[in-house]
Amino acid sequence: MLLRFVTFALKESVGPSEKVDANWKSIPPNVKRSFELRRAECIAKFGWVRDQFKQSNNYATGFWKNFEEREKLINCVVDAVNDYAKELAALLYHYPVLADGYYYCWTPCLSPQETIYFDDFRYDLQNMYFNVGVILVNVSERLVCWQSAHGHASALQKECYHYLLQAAGYFCLVKDISDDMELYVVGDVRLARPGDVSASVLEFCHLVAIGQAQEIGSARSTENGQSEGKMLTVRLLHQTFKIYEEAHKVGLNCVAVDHNIFNEVLTFVKLKVDVFKSLTYSYASSGLFDSNPAGGLWFANQSDLLAANAITEKRTSGLQKKKLPFRGDELVDDCRIFVQRNIERCRKINSLVHRTNATEDSFELPPPTVLAQKKDIRLPAAFPHQTVARPTVKISIGV
Repeated sequence: MLLRFVTFALKESVGPSEKVDANWKSIPPNVKRSFELRRAECIAKFGWVRDQFKQSNNYATGFWKNFEEREKLINCVVDAVNDYAKELAALLYHYPVLADGYYYCWTPCLSPQETIYFDDFRYDLQNMYFNVGVILVNVSERLVCWQSAHGHASALQKECYHYLLQAAGYFCLVKDISDDMELYVVGDVRLARPGDVSASVLEFCHLVAIGQAQEIGSARSTENGQSEGKMLTVRLLHQTFKIYEEAHKVGLNCVAVDHNIFNEVLTFVKLKVDVFKSLTYSYASSGLFDSNPAGGLWFANQSDLLAANAITEKRTSGLQKKKLPFRGDELVDDCRIFVQRNIERCRKINSLVHRTNATEDSFELPPPTVLAQKKDIRLPAAFPHQTVARPTVKISIGV
């Protein structure tokens, strides 16, 4: 089964800039400098990863070449952000000025470009952890959709399955930070935050990551055969298109987001709804055909109708002289070929063996099987407004 995934752009930090009226005399200069260097280290890590993606065509070098190198890169970024968050949490108990003493600005990646500064330390952390989720999503796309063609597809899919579950967890963590910002106000800026850190967009990103992980599980099931029951693949695929249906519904409600990149992702998600619904019905026809030829034929015919929706989207895109995003054209072609071959096989067997007439009765798909579930990811430390006790975290101060 062909796999095609989305990618997101990494956000970039603009600034930060100090508040001129902040009480900077309350914090020792060396502590302030150490804190700023810790943050700068995180920003540098994101820039380094961005450069690695630009060189991603060479899969034999750098962090692309093996699992250990990829884990090293990802852990390097995650550790840098977590260390920054832990140090910030500890410092806030002693130097509250760090909570709103800076104006932070990040370039949005799924909403219109806006230069808006926020004086809330959590907005900075939001965007850092969002970037971690983006890195995990993008690494998965490169490995599964490009590098797997060079071999070791099974191992790469297993690796990326776990990356996507982590990505979903990070998008939910960013949403949790948003909820905390609503409950406890910090700073003076009261402007609406960029759309790509809104609750609906973060839920959309979470569902896309989970959907792609479920997709990998479905693909593994189709390749491993029917050893665990003929309908296992159908149940996994059923859950896949249900996730994408929910993601598409959430995406349509992201009214604050009107951006070409987000619209491309939303278009691709809608395409996946049609493709995986068609594949679900097609595999259901194969699983049911031996015991219930009439039911098998009904599912086969339904899969053909559903595949037509995806084909129509491809043709519409062609009339507009553009390709479907994220190589969606290839996904449609692969679905069309599989569905057509399965229909021909079912009809041929029926004409030779069963000779069952088509029925107008409808049949239910087996219930979906949930495979992919997000990894539970939390902040590495609590902030002063979240606890009444002082932390035992040791503050490391650079000289």
